[in-house]
Amino acid sequence: MKPGFLGVLSIAIWAVLLFSANNRLIAQDATSAPSRSASAGGGNLKEIVVTGGIPPEDSILPVAPTDAVLGTSANILDIPRGVSRITQSQLQARQVEDVVALTQFSSGVFTGSNFGAPSTPVIRGLPAEMYQNGQRLSYTFDSFIPSFNGVESVDVVKGPGGPVIGPSNLGVGGYVNFVTKAPYFDRWHGAFTFTLGNLVEGGSSYLRPEWQLDFGGPLIKDKLAIRVSYLGREADTYYQNVKDQTQDLFVALSFIPTPALTFDYTAQFNEERFNENEGFNRVSQQLIDNNTYVTGPITPFFFGTTFPVGGFISPSADGTFHLVKLHNYQTLTSPQDSDYGKRFLTQLISKAQVSQDFQIVWRTLFEDTQTRKNEAYGYREYNPIDNIFDTRLELHWDLHLLESTSMVNGGFAKDGKTPLSTTVENPGIVNHLVAGVSYRHEENRAYQDFTNETFVPYDLSQGPNFTVLPTNVIFGGRLIPGSGGYTATPSASVESRLNDFGIFAEDSIDFTKWLTVYLGGRFDYISAKSHQPQLGTFLDGTGGTLDATPYRSRNTLNPSYFGSIVLKPTSWLTAYVTYNKTNSVQGRTNFGSIPNDFKTAQLANAVELYEGGLKASLLKNTLFASITGYYETYYQYDRNNNRLGTQTRGLELDATYQPNRNFSANANFTWSHSNYTNAFNVFTETSDYLNAFAPSFVDSNGRAGKGGTSFLAFSPNFQGVSFKNSSPDVTGLPDIVFNAFATYQLDCGLGVSVGPQVTGPIYANPNKTLKIPAQFTWNGAVFFKQKNYEVWLNFFNFTDERNFSPSYVVVQNDTILPNEPFHVNLTIKLKF
Repeated sequence: MKPGFLGVLSIAIWAVLLFSANNRLIAQDATSAPSRSASAGGGNLKEIVVTGGIPPEDSILPVAPTDAVLGTSANILDIPRGVSRITQSQLQARQVEDVVALTQFSSGVFTGSNFGAPSTPVIRGLPAEMYQNGQRLSYTFDSFIPSFNGVESVDVVKGPGGPVIGPSNLGVGGYVNFVTKAPYFDRWHGAFTFTLGNLVEGGSSYLRPEWQLDFGGPLIKDKLAIRVSYLGREADTYYQNVKDQTQDLFVALSFIPTPALTFDYTAQFNEERFNENEGFNRVSQQLIDNNTYVTGPITPFFFGTTFPVGGFISPSADGTFHLVKLHNYQTLTSPQDSDYGKRFLTQLISKAQVSQDFQIVWRTLFEDTQTRKNEAYGYREYNPIDNIFDTRLELHWDLHLLESTSMVNGGFAKDGKTPLSTTVENPGIVNHLVAGVSYRHEENRAYQDFTNETFVPYDLSQGPNFTVLPTNVIFGGRLIPGSGGYTATPSASVESRLNDFGIFAEDSIDFTKWLTVYLGGRFDYISAKSHQPQLGTFLDGTGGTLDATPYRSRNTLNPSYFGSIVLKPTSWLTAYVTYNKTNSVQGRTNFGSIPNDFKTAQLANAVELYEGGLKASLLKNTLFASITGYYETYYQYDRNNNRLGTQTRGLELDATYQPNRNFSANANFTWSHSNYTNAFNVFTETSDYLNAFAPSFVDSNGRAGKGGTSFLAFSPNFQGVSFKNSSPDVTGLPDIVFNAFATYQLDCGLGVSVGPQVTGPIYANPNKTLKIPAQFTWNGAVFFKQKNYEVWLNFFNFTDERNFSPSYVVVQNDTILPNEPFHVNLTIKLKF
């Protein structure tokens, strides 16, 4: 789609919005227009009222409606999907800064280390996506860490998107929707928050200053308001050579020219400097169980080359292996490691209430992201172009069928003789229709070099020494034109473009006050092309220039179907069953772009969801509880173009309780299990962790080393893990996860919070020969809150447990990430 056409389309839609609102309802007064949080379908939404005098800023109850699931605002209690709401109070109190922390608030969520910089969560055992106000952001695995600076609340939606929201890329497990901060129309006010840390036991404390200025107010009374949030962080981390730095500016504007017409605009720019953190290499069961690390040089393996492509650890001269204890901060990170990313993100949401039963909503989002990485152990990434333009036009219409009125005998007048009657309106069958069109354009150019991504040569007990192999050996790719020295391999270099033209319709049919049926459908026409861009010489100047390959173009038509039945026997109880069948576009794991050798089938990967659940609002809307069961299947293509399936099933329980302003608690429990289908081999860089050790090595689980015992018995060997059957388990995930947190605050403002995070045993490699035992972490805080300030002393892992996070499946036989020990930080918040 050319820019000229986009401009014409934008002008046309703006004209429709302005004409409809100003000519049909410009004379409406404010009392007749629905509130900005009302249903997009004309005000049928019933707000949940909470008692107990709980200030909005302290509430953890999921009472605010969301339009991130059905495309029209609905209370979470009435949505036929598993949804968890994380409020601003929870985000601030628990210092949420990354997607890993979302596990503590929602069932179905568990995210491993993802190279120490996870950008997207894992929901129901599958990758997920990130959204903002109902629109999908770019997919990134670990290249850019999402910002929470402009976030007011978070919706965790389990399972793929519905007909209005649309299909996903790689993230078919669900999505995390950021609800952005809204401007203040009442008066000017704000807050300055400063956090200082972290004090760590054992003398490993580090400086971690972070500051945020969040303020706003009306510019034109009842018409125009603004909100600005700036976040800065120039921090070290607990782990050696790992930075955590950001500069982040978020701006929101709301304009209400008439009560029937609203414009909500946001813009954000942030840049980040951080590092991948692989954790410990030379992983073994005794490292997990006893913190015993095998030191010493490797016996190199040359594989017909002049430089070693891997190897294994041999015993010392006396025939023994030297074992040492490592600190958790002694991870595989170098002083030369450098990761950088920047993102500009802007969004406009326009709503025109044309009549009481008809509304037009238009959402437009643009995103520009650039990232680069240089990891001395053997990984480089250069991503100069990652752009998204996404727009969606929605028509919301409430249609009453079989509507009627009747006269009911109302007794007699005071004289006892004159009969009285009352008119009763029967709404009939109410259809809440949402229909519209969408367009999404993605453009990406990305390069990677992991020619010799080898882990075993480096001895972490000797410090961050990454001179074992020369740079031109570690990075065997070609120079990227205009990158300043970055290299990439041809197979991992891609320039791609994707266009998605969508049309959708969804109908929520209220047959009675206790029976609602949801039906929806969507068609997406996908047109994509990609190729390998031009590359330069090798680092030593040889090889000449490698020309770009011709574009490969493919297109397909993806249908999606949705259906739910909702029973509401009482106002406080909802039961539902849901079926979704969608098709997702399979992008590259790191960036979501289209591979340069993709097939048409990769544009239409089938996702099927069966789900049922119960939701309840109890004790005068102070206790919200839900139980959900699901079964989901997903089919994609592996790196060898084999069709690979994944199926996951589980049971999820969530509960939130807040009877008054003094006490609140939330808890969630997950049982889930995931396995592959049609899979006899899963790619890993090393096929067995024992290939990194000589045969005389015997692990604490009784298994002996395999290094040098066969032609490919070394690390890494890039052979993957083979299975005896086609349905092996997905590893790196616990079957059991439990979280709870409780807060009690005295009337004077003094309070305490405490809660555990518990995970069941985790198989830490596809071979299921490494196992992380069941783990728990206790976190808490002591705080003092007053009208104009707050002080928080936060305690993390205060029982000082030595826990681990599993690595991404590709390197599970090579690395594992140790979590931070007990640490403390201080937060001061000044409100004005």
